[in-house]
Amino acid sequence: MFDSTLQVSKRIEYALRADLQRGKWPLGAKLKGRRLLAAEYGVSLPTLEKAISVLLNEGILRTDLRSGTFVTRIPFEPTGTPKHVAEAVAPTATDTVGIIMKSGPQHANLWGNLIVEEAELALCAAGKRAVFLNTEASEPSLSIAQSADRLLADGVSGLIFVGIHDRLEEANEVLLAVDPRKTPTVYIAGDEIHQPIPCVFPDQRQAGYQATNHLLTRGHQQILYFSTLKPYWAYQRFIGIRQAVRDAGLSEDAVLLYPPLLERDITGEQREDFYPLVRAALHAGIVPSAVIAENDMVAEILWEEAVAFGRVPGIDFALIGFDNLFEDVGLGLTSMRYPLATIGQSAVQLLLRLQAGYTPETQIRLQLQLIPRASTENYRLPGE
Repeated sequence: MFDSTLQVSKRIEYALRADLQRGKWPLGAKLKGRRLLAAEYGVSLPTLEKAISVLLNEGILRTDLRSGTFVTRIPFEPTGTPKHVAEAVAPTATDTVGIIMKSGPQHANLWGNLIVEEAELALCAAGKRAVFLNTEASEPSLSIAQSADRLLADGVSGLIFVGIHDRLEEANEVLLAVDPRKTPTVYIAGDEIHQPIPCVFPDQRQAGYQATNHLLTRGHQQILYFSTLKPYWAYQRFIGIRQAVRDAGLSEDAVLLYPPLLERDITGEQREDFYPLVRAALHAGIVPSAVIAENDMVAEILWEEAVAFGRVPGIDFALIGFDNLFEDVGLGLTSMRYPLATIGQSAVQLLLRLQAGYTPETQIRLQLQLIPRASTENYRLPGE
């Protein structure tokens, strides 16, 4: 993996960078204590300190003497890369990468635009030029295959497809449009995919696990997951929720699922579809002390209807959503934030390695970050 002639501290520095790029520690995360890290990497404490000092000087990490060491930036391209890798990824002045995105829901378009912007910045820093193509912006709109053909005809050296929306079939479209063995290609997915294509994706199962742990550590013994389970990402979050409960030594009965199976089969996924479901749950009294909504939209509806029903999130029950939409910041909703900047940077980093023929991995799994706010932090269990 690394050149054996490199100093041990340099090898640990590269290993730390690689783990950061893989999402082992997301932005804002706290690293383990120095002694635990030294033991994990199999080196002495002074050697680890020397490696970490480089990342501190670059602003990738920061240290608070009282609180510990935190991640402030994800490196998209390791500095001081071993020579055999650095020479392979050295860009040419005319090297161009194509970025393709298909429009989706409004918030997904915003996410896609942020991912594309970060990818363009990362490519620019690597000496490459980006060409962006929105398939829906053309008149008439283009298919994934037509978009790829157009960019390949223009001589791009690699392709990045932004498929952060909930459309699993897009990965199949990409595979039909381009052969990743011939053209370096990276697919940005909304969740883990199983198609043979290099990809970067947010770990939805881990997000559900993390949200549940946040509630369990605050003493909640029963959690309601409000979801139809229809979107693939919603089901993956449910798997993570159940796993967290099992790991805490609780029965799976500690996880309630609403709406019931029959209603899940007939309901849609539009905002108006959830209002009658939320009202029914509140009137039936099945909302316990802790609720995880499948996304922020459902959490907003729960908030609105619960207040009308006389139950205030953050006071009468704890509530967590997903997506960290801007309007929910002022509401005080605890939510899971997508690592959008890191997704764009990681996609470029993976593409550069593919172009170099240096492929230690073809999937980068990134963690969502929990942003605690009043909807969970203000709630107190009875007896506290």
